[in-house]
Amino acid sequence: MNSQSPSPEALGEPSARSRHACAFFESYDEEYRTLLPFANECVRCNSRCFHLHNPEQASERANLLLQAGATSDGVAGAQEMRPWEETTVHGGAFNMNDMLALFRELVTSGSVWANMEWALRESTGADDFIEFEARINPVISAHNVFVICTYQAGRHQPAVMLDVLRAHPMIVVEGKVEPNPLYVPTETFLAELRQRRTAAQGG
Repeated sequence: MNSQSPSPEALGEPSARSRHACAFFESYDEEYRTLLPFANECVRCNSRCFHLHNPEQASERANLLLQAGATSDGVAGAQEMRPWEETTVHGGAFNMNDMLALFRELVTSGSVWANMEWALRESTGADDFIEFEARINPVISAHNVFVICTYQAGRHQPAVMLDVLRAHPMIVVEGKVEPNPLYVPTETFLAELRQRRTAAQGG
């Protein structure tokens, strides 16, 4: 299939500094209102959008995509739904290396709308998923795609949310993707995580 990446203007991105963005929403309704145009843009560009989603929201999201015109019979696989159990917590637990491999596969074919509430599960270590968020930056930068990671505001610890912000080069603000002033370059951030772990182990 001949395809293009969704353009930076899809969500008002002012630069191509990076296309890995975090977004914070009060509800699923707010998330859908903001990001359905992004899914529509994938269709317009004849590109795929991979949805890593809460399985409990599968029917609702599919219906909203259809109502918004974000699905098209003329675009094979334009919207590909992948629930958490088949992606982020495949096998019942988060595995960072498996997820990095999955993202390397996904971003060669399209953009990603990833709901991150799976990270609230007890089996997911905060440092592990934060490290993953940082490590996918160079993976995404090698391809002309968007990856938008969504979080529900107030459900995570403040320290975790600060790390989420520091791991993402871009942030969605009022429906637009903008440079994130709190972003820390990947290698610097990973070095900080290593120091943090060493200190926690008493090293």
